[in-house]
Amino acid sequence: MRHHRQTLLWGQAAQEQLAGSKVAIVGLGGLGSPAALYLAGAGVGLLRLIDADKVELGNLHRQILYKSSHLGRGKAQMARRQLQALDPGCQIDECPSYIEEGNIDRLLTGVDLVLDCVDQLAGKQLLNRWCVSRGVPLVSAIANRWQCRVQLVHKGPCLACLYGQAQHGDGRCDTLGVAGPVLGMAGSFQALLAIKHLLGLAPAADSLHLFDGEQLSWRHWQLTADPDCPVCQ
Repeated sequence: MRHHRQTLLWGQAAQEQLAGSKVAIVGLGGLGSPAALYLAGAGVGLLRLIDADKVELGNLHRQILYKSSHLGRGKAQMARRQLQALDPGCQIDECPSYIEEGNIDRLLTGVDLVLDCVDQLAGKQLLNRWCVSRGVPLVSAIANRWQCRVQLVHKGPCLACLYGQAQHGDGRCDTLGVAGPVLGMAGSFQALLAIKHLLGLAPAADSLHLFDGEQLSWRHWQLTADPDCPVCQ
């Protein structure tokens, strides 16, 4: 039985709940790759894969969905093929698009949860605003160098509480560098938070989780909503 070892943890009824869930993954790079693999493997019924990028050679050390034979091909298309090879029963919506104001409603309406796996703060802010305004849970992550940060946004502090309305962060992994396994840690943690939230098992959405690959340590902070936040207050 494909999901036997995890149904030992949460039971068949919860497994059927996962099978009825719809999750959007925005960004299919170093974060989205492990997250998509674990969500498909867990039996999430529908994954909507959103990314217009093509596979490049410099992606392969960390974007574990792809192979050298995929170079130059669209990430959404190759990701769909890889995930359906893992589990043919997983329904995949292939969306070779970048998320933006003009298409976000079309791309995200109807999903139960969104994974923010993009690498630009402006895109994260857009996803945060859309999800908060519609009450859709968002699992957001950012990674560079040796560190990653993961946050569940749902009925608690949002990304704007943490970062303000800034559109540019303190650097992306294409300029600062990143250790591939750090992205694997972040994407896997996103998938775990997503699964737990879909099953009603997630911790409160007021924590920021930080992994430090140099120190091999996790730290967790309790967040407080900004009373003047223009997004969630």
